[in-house]
Amino acid sequence: AKRKTSSVIVVYGYYYNAFLWLLSKADLLGFDPTSLQKACCGIGDYNSGLSSWCGDPKVPVCENPNERLSWDGAHLTQRAYELMATWLVRGISPRLQCEYIVSYSSAV
Repeated sequence: AKRKTSSVIVVYGYYYNAFLWLLSKADLLGFDPTSLQKACCGIGDYNSGLSSWCGDPKVPVCENPNERLSWDGAHLTQRAYELMATWLVRGISPRLQCEYIVSYSSAV
């Protein structure tokens, strides 16, 4: 089997490890350390109550989503996903053994 796939390189991107990295470096990456568990959009203790959803006119949205990890208690913010993706790509790209890899620009 190895001869048939000698040009194939399999790499894994562990979402959980990327999230742990993001959480451990959140304050250094510009996230508000006092609200790491609080969603940007929602109602309730952590802004993730099930009584009202994001998009409802009565549901408030934080002023700066880039300072929050979570958008709605289930999904991360665009900034959080961007940083996680950058971390994963930087970890994976050396293993691909490519001569040329377009660098992904981000603040990481």
